[in-house]
Amino acid sequence: MSSEARVLNDYRASKGLSKLIEHYQLTSAAQAHAVESGGRSYVGHYSANGDDPIDRVERAGYSAAGLAENSHGGDDTFEEAMIAWLTSTPHREVLDMEPASHFGVGFSFNPASQHKWHWVLLIAEPR
Repeated sequence: MSSEARVLNDYRASKGLSKLIEHYQLTSAAQAHAVESGGRSYVGHYSANGDDPIDRVERAGYSAAGLAENSHGGDDTFEEAMIAWLTSTPHREVLDMEPASHFGVGFSFNPASQHKWHWVLLIAEPR
């Protein structure tokens, strides 16, 4: 189990929520967006070409019945990104998403970027 899975599922277990399994297609989509975000020095949900999280996940081959995304910049660990998300109601609602079965995490580091570290978390329920 990855450290990200442990941190995320420990939080979800403390809230009585279902355990999430890391899914390679969600990880691929999250990683691609984190790299783009770091390269373009922004934090957000839309890619430069206008794609949103659903577009990126579908391009990675995942068919979602439900999907949510958190994006964060500036902290160098997933644990710190989680703390930031937990202090924001809309981001905490993503962490609390139900039903949900899968997740994927992406991160990038770009010393030239305003935020340096970029994190993207996708949580989904398959179709």
